[in-house]
Amino acid sequence: GIPGYITPAGFVHSFKPKIFGDSVVVNCFRHDKENKLWIGDRKNNIYVFQNDSLLQKYHLNDVSGIDAFIEDQHGRMWFTTKNTSLIYYFEGSQIKNIRIYPDDRMFNTSHRSILLRRGFIVIYGYTHFAVIDPNTLNIIYKKEFAAETSGKIIGIYEGDDYKLWIGTTNGINVYAQ
Repeated sequence: GIPGYITPAGFVHSFKPKIFGDSVVVNCFRHDKENKLWIGDRKNNIYVFQNDSLLQKYHLNDVSGIDAFIEDQHGRMWFTTKNTSLIYYFEGSQIKNIRIYPDDRMFNTSHRSILLRRGFIVIYGYTHFAVIDPNTLNIIYKKEFAAETSGKIIGIYEGDDYKLWIGTTNGINVYAQ
């Protein structure tokens, strides 16, 4: 249960900063383009490390756990939580959000994300996905599936033709961008 990483020399380096104590359970992590390590824990804390040094700690006042980070083409970090219709992003040292759905919806799924070649971000859970333009902070497209008929989304892939291939438990759907 201790986070770690493999060094360029091939050694596993255990990573357990003192700030974690014995109570931090890591939900997700991501290295950014500047080689900073972003860690989200189950208590909605976000830690940003450079090597083993803590650069910044944030706390999100939300009831759901942080579950995925993604960095856009400009180096801005975004993140999602498990049971919300919001996506969060950093503007400087402030946490801001974009509302994907007009009402707070409880999605009992972890969200996942991919960065498309054209720079758009796709956030998805079992029954929905949204395409976001990080430059304008607009939601370009969103789609909800009825899990009973369409199945649960298990993966999204961008093809060489820029089409989105949505893999579900009942088959594949293809969308043009």
